[in-house]
Amino acid sequence: MDSPKSDKFTLSPIHLFFLLYVSLVGAGLMDFQRYVSASSGQDGWIAVLAASLFVVLMIWMMYGILSRQAPPGANLVDVNRRYFGKAIGAALNVCFVVYFLWGAFVTLRFYLQVIEVWIFPEMNQWPLVICIFALLYYTVSGGIQTVAGICFWGTLSIFLFVLPQCLPVLPYLHPHNMTPVLDHSAAELFDSTRLMARQFLGCLVLMAVFPYIKEGGRSSKWSYGAAGAAAFIYILMLLLALMYFSPQQLKETVWPTLSVVSIIHVPLMQRLEYVVLNMWLLKMVSNISVGLWAACHSLKQQLRIRPRISLAGALIGFLILFYLVDDPGDTRRIISLYMKTGEYLVFAYIPIVFVISRFSGKTGTSQVGK
Repeated sequence: MDSPKSDKFTLSPIHLFFLLYVSLVGAGLMDFQRYVSASSGQDGWIAVLAASLFVVLMIWMMYGILSRQAPPGANLVDVNRRYFGKAIGAALNVCFVVYFLWGAFVTLRFYLQVIEVWIFPEMNQWPLVICIFALLYYTVSGGIQTVAGICFWGTLSIFLFVLPQCLPVLPYLHPHNMTPVLDHSAAELFDSTRLMARQFLGCLVLMAVFPYIKEGGRSSKWSYGAAGAAAFIYILMLLLALMYFSPQQLKETVWPTLSVVSIIHVPLMQRLEYVVLNMWLLKMVSNISVGLWAACHSLKQQLRIRPRISLAGALIGFLILFYLVDDPGDTRRIISLYMKTGEYLVFAYIPIVFVISRFSGKTGTSQVGK
């Protein structure tokens, strides 16, 4: 794989927009509406906005942490070693490696489950799985520049191909579904905000990729831009679902985003959601690649394991888990456990380290955030 010491393996700050965007907008875009609106109904957009502001705060804190490190140590692994010591820091690093891998696997399993239920109920999924794994190995083994490249196309696939397909839905929307405004309690909005914030667990990737960004201190605008773009996509998809479905319909719809798109009919193709799901493959591969790269790179820093070896091991582990986790109920359970774990592991970790870093001296000069 790569090393940040050479310009050959570094990225321009703008690439951070694509890397962080695909980490913030994942497979949850297909069904988050059902969970967010369960407590706050038509006021769910407030919860999405609040969660988006929360992730902006998390990004600001991560830049604050990184600004306290000398450039060679401005990464997740070295930060844990510095503030928690050799033993606890190593344990934390291993936990985050497992968590990155866990996130990559649940994204893959969720996407394949949607493909199985929506498009090919009787198809043997193993040929598709092998093809995806080959693409993942090629992408991640190519290093951070290859990962950033597929993240670029993953981002473009949503903005250029998926979003325009939502325009024909506009005549079927019912704006009166959005009234009355502010009709829910603060507790209900908080519950929805908490559920929505789980969609942004991928923000921690910033601390893994930061050393590979040229002039990293000047990259904060692209990170905030990625958070803003993610907020826009989520709010747009939520508003479409709220204005298209009745509250009871939305509660019983498994994948609202696909259901909305499925009403569109175009010449020569009666099921437009098939196109959406195929375009979504590029988005899912980019999302999974970032998680795999972050895990393999962190493992290399912590245990000196060659990234290609850890990548091959991770994909073999995925194959085994794919065989074991075959029931949709099991998939839902591991996704729920992943999000609950991440809520404490990520959203508690960042503020704690941020506070600790404020009471510790700098390890060297840094231009982060300047």
